[in-house]
Amino acid sequence: EQLREESEELAAQMTAAEAAGVPRDQLYDLYGVGDDLDEDTVAAAVDEALAVQGADAVFHKLREAVRKEAIARTGGFGHDAHVNFWMMFREMDVDVDQRLTAAEFETCVRDRLKIAAADISTEGLRRLFS
Repeated sequence: EQLREESEELAAQMTAAEAAGVPRDQLYDLYGVGDDLDEDTVAAAVDEALAVQGADAVFHKLREAVRKEAIARTGGFGHDAHVNFWMMFREMDVDVDQRLTAAEFETCVRDRLKIAAADISTEGLRRLFS
């Protein structure tokens, strides 16, 4: 859990630095990458941290959408809805064959959750799906 939190923090910092125009090779030096790690290892770690951050954003939005619909179906009554992975899976499984395809996943993310390609690239979605 601590490693995940540190990865998310590093990804957020590096995303902000990249947005500010800092070249990627300078980011490695900026965040304390020593000579004992090669650039490919660091690049893979950075990409993984960014993927975790993207996954969290997608599943948070999906959970909130499913929760709001569940509350609306029950009329609210002041109770919060419990959302589990099965409920989220059913939301994405458009053809109800109990298998989630990459196309269904992308449709859900782009159309249902309104997450633009600027926020998560198509390649990022493919990596997240696999």
